[in-house]
Amino acid sequence: MGRFVSDEDLASHDQKHLNLEWNIAVLIRDAFGIAIGNPDGITYKQSMTAAMKLAPDIFNPSRSLLLRQEESDNARYYREKASLLTKRDGREITPVELIEREIKQEEEILGSDTRLIQKNIDKLIRVKNEFDKREYEENELIIRDAQLGLGLPDFGKGDRFYDFKVSQDRFMRIRMLHPTKADKETGADLLYEHYSHNKRMVRVAAIQYKIWEPPDSLYASQSNVRAQLETLKKVFCDNNLCKVAVGSTSNFYRLPHCAAFLRPTDKLQSKTARLASTGYHLPVCRVATMWKPSQQGKPMLTVEDVRAEAISHQVFDDLFNADKLGSDWIATKDLEQLYQQYKVLDRNDRIIFQCQAVAANPNAA
Repeated sequence: MGRFVSDEDLASHDQKHLNLEWNIAVLIRDAFGIAIGNPDGITYKQSMTAAMKLAPDIFNPSRSLLLRQEESDNARYYREKASLLTKRDGREITPVELIEREIKQEEEILGSDTRLIQKNIDKLIRVKNEFDKREYEENELIIRDAQLGLGLPDFGKGDRFYDFKVSQDRFMRIRMLHPTKADKETGADLLYEHYSHNKRMVRVAAIQYKIWEPPDSLYASQSNVRAQLETLKKVFCDNNLCKVAVGSTSNFYRLPHCAAFLRPTDKLQSKTARLASTGYHLPVCRVATMWKPSQQGKPMLTVEDVRAEAISHQVFDDLFNADKLGSDWIATKDLEQLYQQYKVLDRNDRIIFQCQAVAANPNAA
């Protein structure tokens, strides 16, 4: 991790802050490494993603020294320049403002033979995207997240699902139910399915997305969320997917076998398509106990309340793939019956045949 410290003349205050961030990042990495049974299985980038959620005051992107070191050299240049100009001019100047100004200057002199200028504009746009965010609709984020695969290699795709390779025997399927009849029948927008092809077993996690309302609140009346959570509970919890099966082969050291989650998600997201949307995962059984009245007396959740009970999107991804989170292993034929009952699969569809097809052709497009 010493690669993040580029020189020896950091000011004393900055050095102390850097040491604090570094120690926290190492502790988080070690903790999750122990949780998945592989100390080297969590990258420093993943540990700092978790740190942003667990210690947001310390790991603030605008102040954190470690997070700035994760940016490209060009992004750090514009952040540093913006900070200096803000102090000099007595008004806030953002990196995006500086980059947009340069893009405009370059575009004003574009001509018929200006390949290098266009190349520089393209570079500036890439740097701007490191800072730039825009408001996304819920369905946009669901579609984007479904295709990313938690950073795993592509393994194939089909009608409304995407497959990703976990190991030689296992793959993960992200099944997109939103917006279909199955969405209403199950209460889930996305289904995460982790398959063991040889054992014909599968683990699942059902996710219901909701966008925070300003300022970082989620109301019980918003987008029918309470009814959707009740449906999630009926389909997944009441059908015992949250129970530990007799003779379970899941790892002993893991979180409870919760299979249904609410995912409060930020409306403002990075424009960089390779990044998953930022949000929390909260078991539906916990949501029922967390509603509190707003000033107008309406039941609501706040980001502060959720943060204490939930885990971040990155931590969820890592732990689900490592069999530390989600349902216990169940027979694919049992999941198949459940899916047929709630219109996830048509009556004649078979999960096991799909698994065999993908396993036989790992390079399927």
